[in-house]
Amino acid sequence: MRFVPYGAFVRMYEDINGLVHITEISDENVYNPAEKLKLGQMIKAKIITLDIRHRKIGLSVKALICEEKGIPYEPTKTSAPQGDRPIRRRRTVESTLDDVSAKETTQEATSE
Repeated sequence: MRFVPYGAFVRMYEDINGLVHITEISDENVYNPAEKLKLGQMIKAKIITLDIRHRKIGLSVKALICEEKGIPYEPTKTSAPQGDRPIRRRRTVESTLDDVSAKETTQEATSE
């Protein structure tokens, strides 16, 4: 849906969005989500947290990359669950980034 300094919100289904934290976008260091993700791009991500009480869904592209490479995946502290317990069975989803305010976020990130 939109880029934010700490990651990207993606539309999973009509009015359901999830956050791919900047540390979960790639197995490489990412400083701006727009470096790796493009608006309108269909991505595959693994659901790594599900906080029903606070209506938050955490997604990870990095988890799938690690899985493909055969590398053990460890969620970062910033992407670890803080509310409800993590889901036991992780699922892979495909989501789309929609055009909202990517130019503003890109300009903010490059001006810092």
